[in-house]
Amino acid sequence: MSAVGLPSIRLDELCRRNDAALAPGGIRAVVVSEGDTLSLARRIAGRSRGQHLEAPPDAAALARRLRAGGGALFVVSGLEAFSGDEWKRLDLLRSRLSREGSTVLVLSPRSLDLLARAAPNLSSFISPPLWNLESDPDDAAEEGIEAAQRSSAHVNDSSSQARQRLIRRQYEEASKFPGEFVVMIGTRVFFHSTDREEAIHSYESAFKEVPDGTPVFIEPGVRLPERDPVVRGRSLRGA
Repeated sequence: MSAVGLPSIRLDELCRRNDAALAPGGIRAVVVSEGDTLSLARRIAGRSRGQHLEAPPDAAALARRLRAGGGALFVVSGLEAFSGDEWKRLDLLRSRLSREGSTVLVLSPRSLDLLARAAPNLSSFISPPLWNLESDPDDAAEEGIEAAQRSSAHVNDSSSQARQRLIRRQYEEASKFPGEFVVMIGTRVFFHSTDREEAIHSYESAFKEVPDGTPVFIEPGVRLPERDPVVRGRSLRGA
């Protein structure tokens, strides 16, 4: 079976049909000729008020996961990893796919071909029509935004981890001067003293002496807290 000649459908229309017309226990398949099946499956699940399921590597595990889902709508991706033999096993297990909830299989053209050749009985279970997901400029733009957001979240997470490492290192260095106020630039001890006023004066001077760094002021005997432990800015005299 080829994706060529299949009726096309846009993402928003597919999700409306999933909500309104997919009977409980039904199986629907959509072919993605262009784009990433994983990201599209996630978006279909989100818009259809369903759950995304990345297919485990074998047919029996997939059948178990679907049966365990009860009445939930599952949108399945990752079937590109199935070989012809694995599709045959899924065909033999097709009765186990019957459940309260509905299932949407997101297929690549290769997966569609294997489904038709190796799992003809399962193929007959799929609710007609079989759709070819139409490429849409708005959908592509949205996918790009979502990818950028995931990348930004990863960058922010990495930045947060680096910040926590810096804070931990600062406290390790400050702990070498017990009972003293410590002024630091990065991981370098800039000044330390038991005299609070001298330390504050040094802290304020550090802004002029080290314009490319951010001075930090650590009180004596303070342990590393869960959040940022360093007093920043120029308001130390009121602290």
